[in-house]
Amino acid sequence: MTSGCAIRDKYVKMYQSIHLRMMTHFSSQGLNIALKLIDEEVIIDWEKQWKTTALTYPSNAGFDWNQLYKEKYRGKCKRLDLAIYKDGALEGLIFGKITSGRLVIRIDYLQGSPLAKSELKGQITAIATIYATYVGLTVEAQHISIVNPVNSMVEEHYRKHGFEYGRYYGRFIKKTMYRPITEM
Repeated sequence: MTSGCAIRDKYVKMYQSIHLRMMTHFSSQGLNIALKLIDEEVIIDWEKQWKTTALTYPSNAGFDWNQLYKEKYRGKCKRLDLAIYKDGALEGLIFGKITSGRLVIRIDYLQGSPLAKSELKGQITAIATIYATYVGLTVEAQHISIVNPVNSMVEEHYRKHGFEYGRYYGRFIKKTMYRPITEM
């Protein structure tokens, strides 16, 4: 499958290789998850499985993933995207990008399933951080950032995963939390 964008095709190969490494790693620890890039099929799963709840559940920010995919990310060659599944259930979604200087793996949108029966409740940030770390190590980035945490409770959750506000690359970017990339 080619996207018509050589950069995207290169990133897709990298992401798919990372997906396999991560699924093997998690499987060896007894956690069988499936990872894939966000596409029309994932958006259909989002609409069927958690759209109504996701758009009204405040702690999950109410992101409209269909709108994000179609209007903001679909044509972006350097987008970072990930859909996390467990037993056929959509458990998490991520959109972001690798910054132009490849110094930062930026997560713009991160959401776990809003459903009470979610098997991965509370684990999506950890999975997203591992994914961004693998990507960062591959492209030799220095940090992972999460943009615009939706509230103080979410900020505290991100802090537990090593993210902090600070001055990076000579500037302080409001509402962006960073974490250094270290070897796995």
